[in-house]
Amino acid sequence: MLAVIGVAILALAGCNKSADNGAEPGKSSTPTGVAADARAAWLKYSQCVRANGYPDYPDPQENEHGDWVIPASAPQVDVQACATLFLQAKQLTGQAQLPSAEEMAKRRQFAACVRQHGVPTFPDPNEEGSFELSEQDRANPKLNEAREACKQFAVPQKPK
Repeated sequence: MLAVIGVAILALAGCNKSADNGAEPGKSSTPTGVAADARAAWLKYSQCVRANGYPDYPDPQENEHGDWVIPASAPQVDVQACATLFLQAKQLTGQAQLPSAEEMAKRRQFAACVRQHGVPTFPDPNEEGSFELSEQDRANPKLNEAREACKQFAVPQKPK
């Protein structure tokens, strides 16, 4: 009878190890709650960056503190189409900072420049510094050309 109990305990211990896929004790391999939201937000941002000209942009990774971040090896990009997603991810991870007055002035210059280069309805940045583009603006064939022509006004967005 004791042998049967011993085998059952060993079987259960083996099941527990496989259930968490070898994660450290007390640490799940699947994020939950705020961590899952932060990972999902950074993942959406990475997907957006890949869809907007950087096909090799990496997915977020969990750092040694348990925070989800874009790897330091990722190229620094300025993809205006992904600015709102970037800010949302930063807010979820407690990294959000509002742009300075100087950065906001540059973003307004960028918007004015894009309008002058064929996207007349391109918006000014919102109070967080993001550009909330309409479907009409996103579909405008001159958008990428205008962004390129106005890149001197773009303010780089750097994930931590």
